[in-house]
Amino acid sequence: MKLTTNKKFATPISSRKNDYIAVDFETAYSSKYSVKEMGVMAYVNDERFMATQVAAFNDVFSGSFPTHRFNWQRVHDKVIIAHNAAFDMAVFNRLQELGQIPHDVKPKRWLCTSALSRFLNGPSSLAECAKEWLGEEVDKGVRDRMAGQMGDLFDDIASYALNDARVCWKLWVLLEKAWPEHERKMYEITRAMGNYGVCLDVPYIDDCVNKLSDAAEQHLKGLPWVARGKPALSVHAFKEWCGMHEVTPPKSTAKMDENLDKWKAKYANHPAVQWLEDMQGYRRKNRTIKVFESMKQRIAPHGRMAYELMYCGAATGRWSGAGGVNMQNFNRDEVLDGVDLRSAISVPEGMAMIICDLAQIESRVLLWLAGDHDTLDILRTGIDIYEAHARSTMNYTDKRPLKDVDKYMRQLAKARVLGLGYGCGAEKFITVAKIMGGLDITFADSKRMVDDYRRANPMVTDLWNRLERAFASKDGGTYKLPLPSGRRLRYYNVDSIDMTAEAVRGHSENFYGGKLCENFVSAVARDILAESWLKMHDAGLKVIMSVHDELVVECHEAEAEEISPQVQKIMATPPEWAADLPLAVEAKVTRRYEK
Repeated sequence: MKLTTNKKFATPISSRKNDYIAVDFETAYSSKYSVKEMGVMAYVNDERFMATQVAAFNDVFSGSFPTHRFNWQRVHDKVIIAHNAAFDMAVFNRLQELGQIPHDVKPKRWLCTSALSRFLNGPSSLAECAKEWLGEEVDKGVRDRMAGQMGDLFDDIASYALNDARVCWKLWVLLEKAWPEHERKMYEITRAMGNYGVCLDVPYIDDCVNKLSDAAEQHLKGLPWVARGKPALSVHAFKEWCGMHEVTPPKSTAKMDENLDKWKAKYANHPAVQWLEDMQGYRRKNRTIKVFESMKQRIAPHGRMAYELMYCGAATGRWSGAGGVNMQNFNRDEVLDGVDLRSAISVPEGMAMIICDLAQIESRVLLWLAGDHDTLDILRTGIDIYEAHARSTMNYTDKRPLKDVDKYMRQLAKARVLGLGYGCGAEKFITVAKIMGGLDITFADSKRMVDDYRRANPMVTDLWNRLERAFASKDGGTYKLPLPSGRRLRYYNVDSIDMTAEAVRGHSENFYGGKLCENFVSAVARDILAESWLKMHDAGLKVIMSVHDELVVECHEAEAEEISPQVQKIMATPPEWAADLPLAVEAKVTRRYEK
């Protein structure tokens, strides 16, 4: 595979002085009324909403004004630039609804310097962006003091807003040529999707909350220190009661702690194990209740739950959850029979959703980037990735499907595919094999399996080594890793001795070949999903959610069976720059979101 530059990335759009203008709104907030707690749409539609100040800045105009005194024609037919444009756009639209901005004022477009910075592997907040890109310090103390006392800080707020607009403009002028048009469009589509939101089954949520509350109460009854007035989730109280009963408490009470199973086995017949499980159950149920309540709180006037999804929220360019309800992290663990966070997301009467997933996309991309054409050819026959791996690297030659012949080998192949492609060592693979394949292996077995994987996959290990060498060669500078799409990952301030760099500018971390490979693969998979998403948008399909490697399309129920093949065809067709990558999709038509 030869990496080339996609032409879409070669045509920057330049700012013209009067076509673009940076805007910053300042709004009232308090500890009980904030975007962080409520989400943007619920915040601007609350009766307490009040926008007091607006600042605007470009090369020919600058000023900061009370919102009722601003000449709004200055932004008519302009591309408005804002740092967190989703918020400023929501404020603008709400002020128009309230009649405080004339309805004939229509900005041409809203673009975001926070999103632009993240696209370039920069930080998100304005203060960090100013520091990292411009070498400026931005004092956010005024904003901190504004909580609940907007009127007392009028002059400070005016100056503060104008400076934010100025910094936003400088960021735009400095960086915008590196942000290609189709990625700007991807940002806008992401923002619009969140504003449109998803439909919630509120009676289902209420029923779940009641069930969870009852179950949480039962957990409380199992915690003896609660009757003594101690908090249910007090780790100190738990350890104190363990000591009183001659039990050595575990070092961590976190459910995923790898040593917890050994502790439970040691004290299997002691009440301390049940205390721990009651603590975990109580914590889990209350956490789920809070998510359900946050979802309801975010129902906008149009009847759907608006949400935020952060474009380029991860260093690889993937999306991340934001705004209080993380749509990327709905836990599959059913904390109580009949309770599932996903099922709260539904469609209106007469509608359906098509959930379409790029099956094993990262495992396929890894093979493609490494140039393992033999295994890719097996995948083209329709055999799944785990069996293809067993056939190409584990000496499986039987003509029958692996799952019908050797279930252990299949689970081991699954663990190898999911766990060993990025340099995982023997000690870590013990845990990976348990989680990914349900396998219990010794350190000696793990060491043998890791070594065998690396011997049998020389093209993958060669990819790790090539990436590591290229990274180290940029000592003291920036390693720009070209992606097949034409996009680049950037690693700033490379230190080839300590093997550190800033995958997000200003935040240093350690790297090695396998980790760089993992970033590489994830970024390419992201670009494949983005291409599918753009094609669906251009085809008029309504994408209402994107979770990792899946897109969820909402359509009329009567048209779902006709539209589903169209969705699958779009997602199963690789981009031109990856024409020889065999993709597979899994799709279902349903009325509730499910995995």
